[in-house]
Amino acid sequence: MDSCLKLLRKSLPYYVLSAAIAGADLVIKSMADRDRVHFKGTIRNSGFAGSRMEAKPERVAFISALSTGMLFCLLPFIKGKIRRLGYALMLGGGMSNTIERLRKRYVVDYIPLGKYVYNIGDFSIFAGAGITTAALIKRES
Repeated sequence: MDSCLKLLRKSLPYYVLSAAIAGADLVIKSMADRDRVHFKGTIRNSGFAGSRMEAKPERVAFISALSTGMLFCLLPFIKGKIRRLGYALMLGGGMSNTIERLRKRYVVDYIPLGKYVYNIGDFSIFAGAGITTAALIKRES
């Protein structure tokens, strides 16, 4: 019991970071979706990146929820602060996108870059994956 509490206490700042990322992104998405803030290129994406599986938003929501749930459960068991930070960033972006997919069956993307449009959650997932990968490579070399 004591070791479980230690694990959770050690992970709490990372869960707070994840929740802050998700909350900030959800607020901005809501404002962009209601045209309270205008972003050039705002879209509603019911699929994955590049609108993949757009015709199956229920499957996309399920896969998103499953992946995010796994990240949530794994976070306390990740070794190393840098890797845990990477997982927390991925969790925050995943939570934001998953919450929106479950509620609306689409995600609002509002930051155009090249031929695609992204949101803060997407950048958080990319950054988290990059940090985690770099931490794993550095540890193995």
